[in-house]
Amino acid sequence: MNRSATAGCLLFALVSLSQNVHGDEAEELRVQAKLKRIKPIRLISSSDARAAGSYREIPLATAAEAPLSERASDVLQKQTGVQVNRAGAPGTQSVLAIRGMSPDQVEYFIEGVPLPRPLATPPNLEMLPLPLFSAVDIYPSFVPSHLPGANIGGALNFRLLRPEGESARYLTQVSQNSLLGTSVIAARQTGSSLNFVSFEQSRNRYEYVSNNGTPENRSDDRVLQRLNEDFTRAGYTGFGTLAAGKWQIAGLADFYHSDRGIPGVQNLPIESARRSEQRMSGAVKAARPLSETLNVQLIATTSFDRSELTDPKRELIAATRQLSESPQLLAGASLAFRTNTVDAAVHTRAKYQSIAVDRGNIAARHEGQGTANAAYDTSLFRVAAQTGFTATQDNAAQNAFYASRETVFSTTGVSASGFVALRPLALFDASADRSALEVYAQATSAFRSPTLYERFGDGLFVTASEFLRSERAITNAAGVRGALNCPASIICSWRSEAWLTGAKDFILFTQNSSRTLIAVNASSAQIAGLENEVQLHLPEKFLLSLRYTYLDARDYGSIPYYQDKYLPFRPRHHAVATLTLLFGQLRSITSAEFRGAVFRDRYNSYGFYLPSKILVDSGIDYTLSSGATHILNFTVKNITDDRETDFIGYPLPGRYYLVRWTAQY
Repeated sequence: MNRSATAGCLLFALVSLSQNVHGDEAEELRVQAKLKRIKPIRLISSSDARAAGSYREIPLATAAEAPLSERASDVLQKQTGVQVNRAGAPGTQSVLAIRGMSPDQVEYFIEGVPLPRPLATPPNLEMLPLPLFSAVDIYPSFVPSHLPGANIGGALNFRLLRPEGESARYLTQVSQNSLLGTSVIAARQTGSSLNFVSFEQSRNRYEYVSNNGTPENRSDDRVLQRLNEDFTRAGYTGFGTLAAGKWQIAGLADFYHSDRGIPGVQNLPIESARRSEQRMSGAVKAARPLSETLNVQLIATTSFDRSELTDPKRELIAATRQLSESPQLLAGASLAFRTNTVDAAVHTRAKYQSIAVDRGNIAARHEGQGTANAAYDTSLFRVAAQTGFTATQDNAAQNAFYASRETVFSTTGVSASGFVALRPLALFDASADRSALEVYAQATSAFRSPTLYERFGDGLFVTASEFLRSERAITNAAGVRGALNCPASIICSWRSEAWLTGAKDFILFTQNSSRTLIAVNASSAQIAGLENEVQLHLPEKFLLSLRYTYLDARDYGSIPYYQDKYLPFRPRHHAVATLTLLFGQLRSITSAEFRGAVFRDRYNSYGFYLPSKILVDSGIDYTLSSGATHILNFTVKNITDDRETDFIGYPLPGRYYLVRWTAQY
């Protein structure tokens, strides 16, 4: 691979330039001068005119940690302000939270299309293959008005990989790990289309130490083989655009199938329970200009989520089978006014979702949403605001509440967010890069309606709850970010942001009987934190990323034995260091992650307290350009062999190895 291509693999911290060098010598000099300027870095992100708040664009397929990663969750795990927790070996299940909120309080999108979620859990991040996505936009504490959703924990919008130019490009990737896992990926890309196919299978065989239910007595600990944690996964994603007169039309199709074992906790293993999941999504967007500054956009999406749990020995549930199905329809329209400095838009949406368990309809939700946003952006400052109103109506089926008649629940909520940013360098130089230094502040008020699962249960272990209120949160945040040319031609960039969130009416599942749970508004929380990032980049030589997050999340709810306790699964200290070194065609990548002061239960029992956890991954890859570009990679995962669990009872594997071959042409 030539030097410019090699540098391109590492310039995940830079926003690529959109101009080519053309014309006479003067034009070439002008472009070269622009190349020498300080470029905006991705942790700064070029301003999204529609976002009334601070957000980050995190690269995925081209991230510094991508050569060490198997899935998108591996890269997200190393970001500031993000908590990824795993239940089992790679590929089994992981969930994500932002800034101390819970995974249920985060909305997930692919190219603005809502990602369907199973009946009882947030979307499983392990189902998102890394090479499919160019980046993910993380919106902490608020859902931007252009995304169809409302929640208090923020949103993630995954953006598909798109090549530059119209010529077709092909990608093939094959990987194998020492846990007996194999994956195959194939993709075809053009400037207007993407076809992506993936297949993955793993036996996930590894050893773990069982304490035999007596954590204080180590004499009866046993080394066991983890069973029934295998999985098979396949998916297809297609994306295309076309022009029809003044209309620009984009379509998205996404299909996913997964079959995996449910191994149970380590001291009560489950041998035969399995879960089969299918997800189907389709979306069409159409946009056209009405004038030079006014344009309209229409969107329609449909999705279907199916999850079947089979338990022939009745080890997990009282029945041998449980089937849940959830179709969802969404339609909306947006009208936007845009100039060089002003951006304003209004959005209206209608959504329908239903839940059926064992082919019996439990409930249906009708939702209407209206949002508006406006921003004024100059080289000196940016001011943005948004507000939204959401109304939901849940229609409960007959007998949803113990021989009850059909019942209707109505909820409404208002959200708002404001953002102001100052770029002081513009005071001294009108042509200064507006992203080279920015000081900003944000205030957000948000809400989350109860999910259909929380309100209506699952007919087995979770009973219906008639008196749920929406969760609410207020967040204040302030930060600074910038970039500058350091000595020795090193580009230095940094970001530091502090936030404080107050939330009330958190929904918890509490014991209702000897075998059932019920959802109640029983918790409130105060969450404070600080995110810091520093990146040092010497083009074609090295890239060093340092990240640190401090998080203080405490429960101030109405349950006495939870009060003033730390919320579980939220590390108070999270630090990541990643170093990439280039030696011609050879690249070395090492990443170290530290998690400290983690309580893994709501009671803050010191038996489940995790003082520290250190994970180190290291790998090398070699690039060979001969017609196609071939990249051979070898990575050692979890060099420290740290097997401390994220969720109590769900063991994690120790050290394992990953070999991968990638071809691009």
